[in-house]
Amino acid sequence: MSFRFAIPLARPMPIDNRLLAQLTRVAHDAPKSLASEAECEWLLSAIGPLLDELSKRRAFMDGMGVTLSADNVIQLPGAR
Repeated sequence: MSFRFAIPLARPMPIDNRLLAQLTRVAHDAPKSLASEAECEWLLSAIGPLLDELSKRRAFMDGMGVTLSADNVIQLPGAR
């Protein structure tokens, strides 16, 4: 008799404003070597959902025809 067990993939918890502030601090500290290895691993584990949200927001804003006037925003060629 064989049993099959389905183990769900690990997913980070929802990112609320408090968690986002902590991740932002680690992201700014890491290039200055002020973040621990554990903090950097934590940042990497959460970056996927954050990039998904950013991509969806950009697609939404692009669909609305809103022109961004920020100088630090670069529109990628394949994004449209």
